[in-house]
Amino acid sequence: MTSTRWATTPSGDGVVDSTGVWVQWGYDYAGLIGDDGALAPGEASESKTWIFHDPALASFAFAANADVGGDPGATVLGGRCFLDQNYDGRPQPGEEPFTAGSVIVTGPGDFWFATSPDFDGRYGVPIYEPGLYQLTFESYAMTPMPLTFTTPNPLTVMIVAGPDGAPQSYPNAHFGIAPDWFPPPSVLPIWFTELPPEALHVAPWNFQDASVQGALMTFHVGYSGCSPEHPFALWMSGEFMESQPPRASITLVNELAEECDAAFEQWTTFDLGPLFRRYMEAYGPGELILDVHGPDGFMHVMKIGIALPDSTDPDGPVYPGGH
Repeated sequence: MTSTRWATTPSGDGVVDSTGVWVQWGYDYAGLIGDDGALAPGEASESKTWIFHDPALASFAFAANADVGGDPGATVLGGRCFLDQNYDGRPQPGEEPFTAGSVIVTGPGDFWFATSPDFDGRYGVPIYEPGLYQLTFESYAMTPMPLTFTTPNPLTVMIVAGPDGAPQSYPNAHFGIAPDWFPPPSVLPIWFTELPPEALHVAPWNFQDASVQGALMTFHVGYSGCSPEHPFALWMSGEFMESQPPRASITLVNELAEECDAAFEQWTTFDLGPLFRRYMEAYGPGELILDVHGPDGFMHVMKIGIALPDSTDPDGPVYPGGH
């Protein structure tokens, strides 16, 4: 704990205390500026405690640290990179930062600047003249790609001049990333087998709907049984079929057969990352036709886009075999 009796201020205001010491009002920042006597932009010091004493009052203390940023008078173009939980394109309290990437900014006069979001997802770029700027979020190679955004990417921002002709700051160039691209830990991946679809079924189910968002495929199904929750598995049979575009034969399997007549509905989601990876290795980015098979010869056909793999471990196992 460091006790500070005085600190120099521009005004020089002060008094002589009861001990005859000249006391000036202000803060002593000694010890806050590092060993080299200076803090670089973005560098934070260790904290320091000040103790204040007024003969007419009880002593009190507080701790603080200096956190130095850029020139406070400079124009800054920036925003926040975040996981947009409510898909509204605006950062909200409690929405986590997304820091696995860089923001590339281009603008007038061959302006080019690259920066990375900080621990809270925030970033800022110094701007020196008005004009049209384009910002692009580029995720790191080890992250799921392409990311699904809830905001434009690239993002175009017009920096306007103020009354004095100087460019004005813009702090709302946000990048929102849709969180449902990332498979929850409980989501099972699609598996692979050489068995045909008709050899995989265990129990009947009725197709209601199916959709693909990012690398996640969700089924809405109905079935009869004794319990409201049934385990399901998703299988791809054989290899991709050579057509334009290629096709894949996948089968949703209800793995629980029960002799009850109660009717239930369920939404079940699977990670298509392993299928994405196989497709990319064979064809690169493109389109794929999914032939979705159900019991009793049912088939639903849908077209999806295949981009880069998602967050499933690229060195993870392939699941051979079948029922």
